[in-house]
Amino acid sequence: MSAPREFEGKAAGSLKNEILRYLMVVKWLMPDFGPTWKWIRDLVEGGQAQTFLVARVDGSDDRHYVLKRLKNVKRRERFDREIQACLTLDHPNVVRIIDYGSDPKDRPFLVTEYCAGGSLVLLC
Repeated sequence: MSAPREFEGKAAGSLKNEILRYLMVVKWLMPDFGPTWKWIRDLVEGGQAQTFLVARVDGSDDRHYVLKRLKNVKRRERFDREIQACLTLDHPNVVRIIDYGSDPKDRPFLVTEYCAGGSLVLLC
C-alpha cells in the first residue's frame, strides 16, 4: 500500500523546505571571513582571540590555514603590533603570516600556515 501522489508531493516539498531552513541556519552560524577565506572548523578560543581552520575560497591550493580573529576590538593596536612583529620573522620552525585584515564585521584577523602536529602546550 502506498501513499497517494498528492501526499507524496507535499511530503517531499515539506522535507525540501526543512532542509533549506537547516542549511540557512548552518550558514548563519558559520563564521564569515570575507571573500578570501572559508571556515572549515573551529579550533580553540583563548582570552583574546578565536582560531579557526580555514581554506581559500578560490581553491587555488588545497592547504588548510589557521585564522586568528581578535575578540576585543579595543585591543586592535596590540594585535596590529603582533602582526607587524610576526611579519619580520623568517625561520623554518615558525609559521608564516599568509594574510591579515578585517572580516565583514570589522574584526581584525590574521591567517597563518597550519601546523597539523597539535598544540605546543602538549609538548611542555
